[in-house]
Amino acid sequence: EVEKLLTHISQVEMITHLLVMLTIRLARVEKKGKVNVNNENILSRRAKLIYQIEDAKRLRQYRKDRGKVVQQIVSKYFEDFWPKFEYFLQMKVCQIVALGELDDKLQFYEETLKELSTI
Repeated sequence: EVEKLLTHISQVEMITHLLVMLTIRLARVEKKGKVNVNNENILSRRAKLIYQIEDAKRLRQYRKDRGKVVQQIVSKYFEDFWPKFEYFLQMKVCQIVALGELDDKLQFYEETLKELSTI
């Protein structure tokens, strides 16, 4: 039962990382799409990313539903554990999102610096 809880945590982390990465990639593709409006490759990549994001959202919903099963198991042993655990997961998700945003900004600044150094 502890293994189910640990699996739940790791899957929430993985799905969150996936959603953050896909969302960042979609934002980059859309930014390129504004410059190259009729580029078929960019339009195709955008459609693929949107489909992947929808899949990841379905995975997240599935994980939430499975989390309810884990909650029932854990609640048998510790009644007040689940609210604290949900808060822990929320904080973990927020940190993953913030880290993804920081990575994206860092990459943007590195690309900008690279472009400026060629001038």
